[in-house]
Amino acid sequence: MFVLLVVFAVLLLLLFLDYANKVRFSWITNNLPTVPKCYPLIGNVLMFTGKSKVDRFELFNRAFRAKNRLQLAWAGPSPFVMVLHPDLISKVLCDPNCCDRPMFYRFLKLKLGIFSAEYDFWKPARKMLNPTFNVKTLNDFVPLFEKCALMMVDRLKSCPKGVALDIAEYTRRCALEMVLATTLGASVLVRDENEKFLECLRILFVIVGKRMFNGLLFSDLIYSFTQDYVDEERARKFVTEFSLKVCTQVQRQEVLKGTSREEESEEGIRTSRIFIDQLLTMADTDGQLTDENICEQILTIIIAGSDTSGFTVAYTCLFLAMFPYHQDRLMEEIDTFHPPGGPAITPDTLKDLPFMDQFLKESMRIAPMGPLVGRQNTADIELDGHRIPKGTSLSLNFFELHRRQDIWGPNAHQFDPENFAPERTEGRHPFAFVPFSSGYRNCIGWKYAMINTKVMLIHILRNFRLKTELRFEELRFASSVTLDMLHKHMVVLEPRSRV
Repeated sequence: MFVLLVVFAVLLLLLFLDYANKVRFSWITNNLPTVPKCYPLIGNVLMFTGKSKVDRFELFNRAFRAKNRLQLAWAGPSPFVMVLHPDLISKVLCDPNCCDRPMFYRFLKLKLGIFSAEYDFWKPARKMLNPTFNVKTLNDFVPLFEKCALMMVDRLKSCPKGVALDIAEYTRRCALEMVLATTLGASVLVRDENEKFLECLRILFVIVGKRMFNGLLFSDLIYSFTQDYVDEERARKFVTEFSLKVCTQVQRQEVLKGTSREEESEEGIRTSRIFIDQLLTMADTDGQLTDENICEQILTIIIAGSDTSGFTVAYTCLFLAMFPYHQDRLMEEIDTFHPPGGPAITPDTLKDLPFMDQFLKESMRIAPMGPLVGRQNTADIELDGHRIPKGTSLSLNFFELHRRQDIWGPNAHQFDPENFAPERTEGRHPFAFVPFSSGYRNCIGWKYAMINTKVMLIHILRNFRLKTELRFEELRFASSVTLDMLHKHMVVLEPRSRV
């Protein structure tokens, strides 16, 4: 009886503290609208409990379709302010007091990588690494991008003709080879290791994404008793070992002794190794980075450079296969500026592809690789007259932002490259389209991604016509750490007779 009374008293105390916390936050924020179905102690967690990854993503997106410009959700005792309108999204992304990451980014366990690092470490690291993605360096990478793309095409040519394949398996591997060969100066590793790395990375992202949507698993103690924890640790072990092997391959001692920032590959291509140079400079000059920190940065750049670019090309190929008219139009443009058997691709010729730009942007509008982004304010801020206290998690949904009918029109959910025709982009809100985020913590490698994506697409379309049995209306999206999909990126490659 006494035990029951103690349990009852503790429960009452928890309910009172939870109620007081919510009332206090509501008072501070001037009665910020709250997402429905918010319950004591657990908040809005039941919305996602027991749901599939597709249903979780759809429910989350539905909450962002509210008419409010801001609203509040609760993950247990923790408030999340959902920022819906582009006016407010721009304020958050461009506010120096909103540069920190919310607590659920710790699930990635990359606490010092520039993607998920806390503000105090991120700011000096980002400042030093910004020059590593300058235009001259990126232009130097184009020949290596082309070499990797040609290797990918050779692998695709060896596939059985007329049989659907998951194009993402090939584009992700190509993107991984590109990032290893360029920004890190490392040679391409063993094929089986590359493929296992990509497989483990997907497992890791799916599990971490699932945890982000389940407030009951925010506790490390509770999570450690789940099968997901076991699977995550197994996948993380290989991903970490892979990055350590890359660390070894970049031959740190040679760089520290004064190795040139440019080196010549076996094919005589001049390539920069400026990213790893900058990391080692940070470690050597003022001790900002330890060996462990450097490996985390390298792992971050491998993940960002391979997974996002690889899947962006895979989605673009799938959309091209779904819309043959647009595929033919893009092929004509490529034939004009990059004909088969013509000269090598150059940075200048990549600029002469206006329809490719339109199609790529529409692909990233429909399928942004970073659909959900979080920020945490390091000082009180005000949004639409609501005071948001320091330390609040701010949630931004680019997937839904890219589908707002007040911006993109009544057919916002349809695929239409003309959305990025010059006459339609004029006057559009500057934060209506943010595939690489924007503001202070935008993607450091967005220019890199645009260049290597175009190179891959040019070589794929030079050699193959893409077909698919999937219809656009059948696509069901989900979210892991990056955008996920219920279906695989299944396309049939039809060799082009003129190649």
